Amino acid sequence: MNTPVAALVLAALAATPVLFLTGCGPATPAHAAEEAGVVVGPQYSASKGLHVPEETRRALGLTTVEIAEQSVAGTLAVPLRVYDVTSGRARATGLLPAASARRLRVGQTLQVPAAGEAVVTQLTPAAGAKGGAWEILAELPASDSTAMGAFLDAKAELPVQAAAVTVPRSALLEAFDGTYVYTASGEYFVRTPVTPGVATADVVEIKDGLYAGDVVVASPVMSLWLTELAAIKGGHSCCVVPPEEK
Repeated sequence: MNTPVAALVLAALAATPVLFLTGCGPATPAHAAEEAGVVVGPQYSASKGLHVPEETRRALGLTTVEIAEQSVAGTLAVPLRVYDVTSGRARATGLLPAASARRLRVGQTLQVPAAGEAVVTQLTPAAGAKGGAWEILAELPASDSTAMGAFLDAKAELPVQAAAVTVPRSALLEAFDGTYVYTASGEYFVRTPVTPGVATADVVEIKDGLYAGDVVVASPVMSLWLTELAAIKGGHSCCVVPPEEK
């Protein structure tokens, strides 16, 4: 395993509970399968994905869920910065991608942790901003949290959308090269790229990559990813004791 990948795996392992599925050592009754030349534990195939035996699934607490369509009302993060505080009112500004800004409206209420509610007062294309960003102006009561220059993490509640494919938030794998879920394909789990959309506290809309009726791993996706990563980069997901020659 090369050094950058080794560092990545070690960092992920440090933040993830690890379950040792098999070990290398003196033969014991528990090693009967290995002594017979049988591979125990998850196995990775580039063409098929990850094969996880039933016993290992139980040990990991692996759960799956069938994808369905449902209507979701999500939230939109609206980063703001206070630029004026006068007469007991604080005024803040921020930039949003055009697609996100169009989902807001003047007069809409934003929830601001530790500062109460803000009201959108203006939405306009930002002059000179790259990528067609829009500027949002908002106003809220002045407080200790809204001093000049303070950053505010506001959130906007979005209206319910038409039924869409959704997955549990725990099913999403945020990797360095994109967002994935593990879909079930026969006895294997395949890491599948997806495009997430609106999110709630429990579920995330999937705009592309899944269909209603697909089955995905709800948990623990990080354990599956570490196993796959080790296999791809030359590691092994378990120890195998070859059978003794007789």
